[in-house]
Amino acid sequence: MSTPQAPIALIPAAGRATRLGELPCSKELLPIGYFDADGRARPKPVSRYLVDQFRRAGCQRMFFVLRPEKWDIARYYGCGRQLGLDIGYLMMHEPYGPPFTVAQALPFIGEAPVLLGFPDILLDPPDAFAQALDALLASEADVMLASYPATAADACDLVAGPLREGQRQGVVSRLEPKETQPVWEPDSHAWLFALWRPRFSHYLGQALETLRAQARRAPPGNEPEWPVGTVIAMALADGLRIERLHFPRGRFLDVGAPERLARAGDFPGVWNGLGPVPST
Repeated sequence: MSTPQAPIALIPAAGRATRLGELPCSKELLPIGYFDADGRARPKPVSRYLVDQFRRAGCQRMFFVLRPEKWDIARYYGCGRQLGLDIGYLMMHEPYGPPFTVAQALPFIGEAPVLLGFPDILLDPPDAFAQALDALLASEADVMLASYPATAADACDLVAGPLREGQRQGVVSRLEPKETQPVWEPDSHAWLFALWRPRFSHYLGQALETLRAQARRAPPGNEPEWPVGTVIAMALADGLRIERLHFPRGRFLDVGAPERLARAGDFPGVWNGLGPVPST
């Protein structure tokens, strides 16, 4: 039996952060709390929380996918050596949404498992990706989604499907992107990040051919932008096995809007002070 390849992490960072207005840096570098660097407290960029999640999951290689004006991210992280990582940077090519951004990495990931996270979303527990990767590798799923309790006010994709009795895992039966305005019930769940096997990497490339053809038929200036959830929903309809690992007590915070950014200091694991700080 061949040894599974080490997972590769993808971070789409090509957004314009229009909800936050004019910023002095890319939103992925907005300081949220502090981290300990050689005994000194240093501001911790919001994306660093995601990078730390990837490190806990055993990732050693990751790619940021950027737009041209966001090279401050590359200046900050460099090659990743100081974090024990191998970090590469890719440029977005087509303006049709995050699936096309993520697809820039397809030529570089081969047959490795992929971990996809969004750099402006804080997640608790801090080992959520590690738990989800274990669940993926122990399952027959093509895609493993991490689901969290959510409401319509969270502006997330809705995901549904029964969980196995006495467990946190189950097959996804329905996924509705937030753009379709799904109906949220009191016990509804959202997916916050995704992991997948090579079968979905191949599917992603094929699905984007279909969406690309639709985009090119649109009138100039009215090209569509699709979320990642659209492609996962397409895969579900086409028979790929989509499962989810549910975090019933998990918390998340999308800091991409001013009112949510203001609450970041109260999020678990974030330190807004120069007192004791956790090592990362």
